[in-house]
Amino acid sequence: MVDHGFRHLPITEGGSVRSVLTALGIINGIINNGVNALREPVIKYGSDKFLTVSYSDDDMTVIKRMLDNGVDHALVLRDNDLVGIITERDLINKMPEQSFMRYSS
Repeated sequence: MVDHGFRHLPITEGGSVRSVLTALGIINGIINNGVNALREPVIKYGSDKFLTVSYSDDDMTVIKRMLDNGVDHALVLRDNDLVGIITERDLINKMPEQSFMRYSS
């Protein structure tokens, strides 16, 4: 995760997503269980609070669903196959700078 700059990693089993391991989940595991947490199965620190969206969904639909569900990421599916993850950081980086100008004072 560190080498590639990822903060979210889906944990799959049998082709289905079981949970999502987050950087915060790992940190909490280390805080609660010490460095031995790094030797535990990743599923132990994964979260089952994740959202799935369709590859064809538009940005505003994804943003609304993420806000409504209180999550900062969504797993992107195409025909029930996991094809990616979109995060709040991805969405912010994609927005044109002008989108933020009207909110600054």
